[in-house]
Amino acid sequence: MIGTRDKAKLNELKENVGDNGHIGSFEEAAIYGEVVFLATLWKGTESAIVLAGKENFSNKVVIDVTNPLDFSEGGPPKFMATYGNSGGEIVQRL
Repeated sequence: MIGTRDKAKLNELKENVGDNGHIGSFEEAAIYGEVVFLATLWKGTESAIVLAGKENFSNKVVIDVTNPLDFSEGGPPKFMATYGNSGGEIVQRL
């Protein structure tokens, strides 16, 4: 299952995977998965976790593939984490 803010934008993907896959909200995907992959742009990571409901990550393996990068000023992106406050630590607190 893939979680998204806008299910309609993934209609083509859903057509291609058919009954082998599901599209849902972030909350539905977090509830559904035994293993949860967090794969968002950094600026949307906190919102995705809040929308998923942090209680829905409990007792699950969460694989975080986010990178704390800021693309707001074009490229190259700026690294947003600091020593002792890595992206992984930020996600874990969230």
